[in-house]
Amino acid sequence: MSLRKNKTVRDKVQERLEGRLDDLVAQADSVRQQLADRAPEVRDTVVAKAQSGVADLRERLPEIGHDLLDRAPELSEKTYDRLPKGVADRLPDEVKPKKKRRLRRIVGIGLILGAGAAAFATLKGKQTPPPPPYQPATPPPTPPKPAAPADSLDSVDAPGTN
Repeated sequence: MSLRKNKTVRDKVQERLEGRLDDLVAQADSVRQQLADRAPEVRDTVVAKAQSGVADLRERLPEIGHDLLDRAPELSEKTYDRLPKGVADRLPDEVKPKKKRRLRRIVGIGLILGAGAAAFATLKGKQTPPPPPYQPATPPPTPPKPAAPADSLDSVDAPGTN
């Protein structure tokens, strides 16, 4: 038991929120139970409607197939490349994009980039002077050795002389 007799505003709000939370949990459980009870019925109706729609389309496919192909625009190369492999393989040849435009575009972009690179290289070559030719570093001059005094040379005898 707490020492305080009066409840603070925080305590009152906390009690209200806990009560509402309990109510929401109970409602969520009841909704979850209702969904679990009705799920098989809903699944069966969705499957039945989908199967009837597919059967209807299969019956009408010969009638509307050519009309759909006539209405279908030619796919762009970007859209065709983004399609999954299984879908792209099933497409008729009339709808598939032509590859010539793609090759021309790549060649054109390559030429433009090459011309730009050549222009950049010539402009850059004119702006900076060529580097000076290589010259090996010269070693610093060695200081001359001090000359020996003449008297000291005369007093030393050469070996083998007495």
